[in-house]
Amino acid sequence: MKKYYLLVEGTVTDVGFRVFVKKIANNLGIKGYIANFGNRVRIFCDADNDSIIEKFVAQLKSHNTSNPEKDAFGIFVKNASVYAEGKKGYEKPEYSGLGMFYLDHELLPADKATVFEKEMLNRMEAGTGVLQFKFNFLDGKYDTISQSLISLERFFKIYSVFMGGILVVVVLLLAFLIFKIL
Repeated sequence: MKKYYLLVEGTVTDVGFRVFVKKIANNLGIKGYIANFGNRVRIFCDADNDSIIEKFVAQLKSHNTSNPEKDAFGIFVKNASVYAEGKKGYEKPEYSGLGMFYLDHELLPADKATVFEKEMLNRMEAGTGVLQFKFNFLDGKYDTISQSLISLERFFKIYSVFMGGILVVVVLLLAFLIFKIL
């Protein structure tokens, strides 16, 4: 197994990203852990080869759930730097020899966090991802409603111009008839 350090930048903290990464890592057989690092995340992991890590990074980037300029609450991977052990930029992990992939708080010793606290942190992290999915769904519905209202507004503008034109024609016809009668 080769060791890797990844530094991921973008909208990746406080949006359920770590749980998302854990699922992908476990599906690919990657072992290690992920930790928040300011407004970025650090991933320390072991994988069989470079192609698995390339696939891992591709999956992280392909699941962007938002446009960062429009949505501050969705996942958006702007950049993922990969450093293999022995290469410039590689950082040694705090924990090693892990049998699966973990979130950093799952590795805290018992005197730092109880099993209950760790479980609550996991549920909060997973809940953030679920809420983000629902928020994105509602945002899409809002866009659809907005577009429908814009179309309706255009229709009424055209309709009012058309009806105004008919009113002008009717008034002119009435004026003509009254003038003709007199």
